[in-house]
Parts: sequence; C-alpha cells; structure tokens
Amino acid sequence: MNSNVKIVEPHQARKISNIKTMQKKARKRQKLYSAPGLPKMPPCKHNSKTLKCMLLTSRDIFHFHQRLYRNISKVEQDNYILKYTVATKVKRLRPRKGAKNPRAFAVKYFIPNNTKVLIPVCKKTFLQASRLKSSRIEGVVKRHYDTGGIARKNRGGDRKQFAFASKAEAVEKFIKSFKPLESHYCREQIKVRQYLHPNLNIKKMFIMYNDQSLPGYGVKQGFFRKIFNTRFNIGFGSPRTDVCSFCLQMTEKIKVETSQAKKQELFTQYRIHKLRAKQFFKMLQEDTPGLLIVSFDCEKNLPLPKIPDQTTYYSRQLYYYNFTIVMGTSRSTLAPDNIHAYVWMEDEASKGSNEICSALYHCLNSIDLTGVNKIRLISDGCGGQNKNSIIVSMIMKWLHETTSNIKNIELIFPVTGHSFLPADRVFALNERVVRQRENIIDPKEYKTIIEEHATVHQLATKVTVYDWKGKCKEFLKNTNSWHFQISKCKRLVLKKKGNKINVRGEVSNRNDIRQSKSLLKRGKRLVEMTLNSIPVGVPIKAAKLKDVNNLLTKHYGADGCI
Repeated sequence: MNSNVKIVEPHQARKISNIKTMQKKARKRQKLYSAPGLPKMPPCKHNSKTLKCMLLTSRDIFHFHQRLYRNISKVEQDNYILKYTVATKVKRLRPRKGAKNPRAFAVKYFIPNNTKVLIPVCKKTFLQASRLKSSRIEGVVKRHYDTGGIARKNRGGDRKQFAFASKAEAVEKFIKSFKPLESHYCREQIKVRQYLHPNLNIKKMFIMYNDQSLPGYGVKQGFFRKIFNTRFNIGFGSPRTDVCSFCLQMTEKIKVETSQAKKQELFTQYRIHKLRAKQFFKMLQEDTPGLLIVSFDCEKNLPLPKIPDQTTYYSRQLYYYNFTIVMGTSRSTLAPDNIHAYVWMEDEASKGSNEICSALYHCLNSIDLTGVNKIRLISDGCGGQNKNSIIVSMIMKWLHETTSNIKNIELIFPVTGHSFLPADRVFALNERVVRQRENIIDPKEYKTIIEEHATVHQLATKVTVYDWKGKCKEFLKNTNSWHFQISKCKRLVLKKKGNKINVRGEVSNRNDIRQSKSLLKRGKRLVEMTLNSIPVGVPIKAAKLKDVNNLLTKHYGADGCI
C-alpha cells in the first residue's frame, strides 16, 4: 500500500466528539424552531388598496405556514421571512412623545396565494399565519435592513478554531505522513479504517511530533489526540501471525538488494504473487446468479479435558474434531442456516480424507440446490485432506449421481500463505467462547458452543463415513498417469457430459487452457462405484488414556476417570 494516511469525513472518524451534547442541542433546537401550532385565520377584514387580507383563504394560510416550518433551521426560516417582507426607509419622521428612538424603516408583509401572487397583508395577519413573535420578525428585518445581506448563522461554533488553525494543519500533515499497513489477507481494499504499525500509539506519535515540530508549533497531548480522533479513522494493528513466508522472504530480499535490476525482478515476483492471492479472494467474493460457493476447513483440535492445570501441557489428551462447511461468499452473513459443522471424537473416527469426503458428500446431498447450475468448492491446499485424488473421486461420484441442473464443479485452492476462508471466521467465534471457559470436560460442551453459530452434524455415529480412499484406488488412475500435476494446480474443473465426468487442472485461477479428460481406469464406470461404510471406532493408545485418567483423577477424583 503506497498511499499515506487519509483524512476522513467527521461521521467516519475514529471518534465522533461530543455526540451526546450534539444530540441534546439538536433536540432543543428542533423544539425551539418547530411550529408551536396550526396557523390561525386572521380576524381582520382588510380589503383596501394597500391591504387585502380578505383575499386569503385558509388553504393559502396553511401552505404558507407549512413551507415556513418545512426546515427546522433558524437561518432557513429567517430567509423565508425575508422573502415575504419588504423594509423601506421612512419618508416622513413623526416621532411620538416619550419615544426613545424613531422608526428608521417601515415593513410591508406579503403572503402568497395558490397562484403564487403576493397578497399584501397587515402585521397581525402575518403573525397569525406564521405563529412567530413580533420581536423575531422585526429583528430579522432590521438585520437585513442594516447589512443588506441574507440571514447567516452567527451563534455558537468553535471560537478557537482559527486561532489554532496553523497548529492543527501541522498536526494533520504529520499524521498524514505515516503509511498504513497492508491488509493481512488482502480480502478487500480498506476504504475507511486504516491501521498503523503495532509499535506505535497516540502518545508515541505525539512525542515524535513535538520533537520534530518548529518553534511555536508544539501542542499539548489533548490537542493532538483530538485531531487524531476526529479527523482520521486510524487504528493500530496487532503483531502479525501466520504471515505468508514467501511475502516475508521477498520483502526482506528487496530491502537488502543493492542491484536495481535484481530488485526490480524481485519486486515483480512479489507483485505477481500478491495478484494471484488477490484473484483467489475475488473468486471467493463472486456473487453471480446460479453460482453456489462452498468453502470448508478443519478447526484446530479441541483438547479434552480442558483444565487450567499446567501439567496438561506435558500430558497427552483426547481431541474433539470440527470440520466446518460454509455456504456463500466471504461477504455473506454467518448464520446457522448456511454453516454446517461436522464434529466427532478422536475415538470415533480418524481425521483424514475419508472423513472430509464423507462430510462434504453428506452436505452436498442435504442442501437445496434449486436455481444452482454451478458449484465452486474452496479449501486450503492440504494434501492429506483436501488436495488429493480421493476428494476428486468423491466429487465425480456426487456429480454423476445428482439429479440437479449442476453440470460444472470447480475445486479452488488458494495461494500458499493466503488461505483465509469464511470458516476461519466461524472458528474465531468458537474460540472466543472457548477461551472464556476455564474447564471443559464433556464433549457436549464443545458441541453446545459450536451450535451457537452452525448446524451441527455428528460424524461417524449419525453421518456415515465411507471408504473413499479404497474406491479411489479401485476406479481412478494413479496421479502419475493424470494429464496434469495436481500438486501444481490451483483449480480443478469437473464437467458432466451425459454419463461421463471429465476433469482438467489449471495452474491459474483465470486461464482455461488445459484439456479435459476422464480420470477413470479403463473399463471402470462411476455407476459401478458402490460405497462401503467404515465401522465406528478408533483405538486409543493406552499411554494417552492413562494421561487423561491421571488428569481427571487429580481434579475430580476416581469418579472422573473414563
């Protein structure tokens, strides 16, 4: 990100200053300048050459009153009054006895009728129609007569703004000199909120400003903080974790490289890498009719028992597995309706490609595919679980069996180091609750936490686990015989044509240059693929069970053992 920190609109700032006071003033102002009531018909019977109050109808009075209070603003109302009043200089002064100041001008009042003709009226009629006090109208007309200008807002405001404008401008210029951090996963360009280096804070920046400021431009910390909070929307990032190793390697090489040609070459490689990562996230964000995006990932193993004892760090524990599937783009709302979590214990089933394929197969068979003609499956590039021939065989099997209108399925893999998926957002919600729990002994407690954000399915016990690995070896060619190298592919495209399923592998997410071919062995057909279930249960080593029992006995006595 080459651009510097930007100034934002007041309503987009880090903090909106004095919002409660502003709201209170707004309510008071609204009450003060709202209509005190409906207009009244004038009691006068003027119908002379100079005054024609009798020509006005109740509708004319009402429309005049309505337009006056259309804007609850003193300035707008004052200008509306000036529009229908005329102040003229008094031609003949006849001061009354005891009067302090003789009149300098005379006022003529008008009210428009339904044809927008100005009807001259008396002062009393004008006051009855506007429901304003005489002093306010006289003040508005007098100020206009003295200055010749329209009404302006002179009340309130920041009286010190201009006195310290140069200092505020210097502080702004200093803050704008910082460069914000680039978004970790490049999911979407930051539009308002920007982040500075985690080593910085407002106090450090204030000290830095005063150290380098010119004489007479030093400010107090409160002044600096106010400019920072009300004119910018800046946060301070957290120390980075799980950063792409290639990105770190390239940035460090670019820093130390002295040759300009070599530096340009490194920068080009780094730029291409970032563009590929950005293209992946664009595909994850794509929202077009007929396209269903399905992303999936495994959460980190959840330990059982979870207790605050320090000896758990050295003890072997049982694990609770969570495989989550999210329907929708990365911008879709996370709700239990579009999130499916498949959970199981370590002693119920393994955590391999058979379990992943079985859960995904069950999910695809259980969701409503009305109006969908293309599915895009997105996962990380873990070879043992997602990026392998076993999951390809499962997708081929499902695509062959489905009765929906789906003829095309894409399997997308991210650029290494840039694999943030919607499922990771769900995991963060789960882990936020888990961190607040001191003790978790029963697997049902984990299940309850996951159920807050997803529809939970019990794998192995209620959702059958099939032997996809065995069927893959039986029906599909060895990966060495495929017409593409799956390890180098970022996109696999499966197309259904009749009873045949052809597959092609692309090294880029944009290009479609490879040829589609069948991956089945000679003489094999998908209709012949019958699935065999895997029995529930995985043996646990005695040493692990012993460690778990020791932990439970230590905290809950002999009754807590398994």
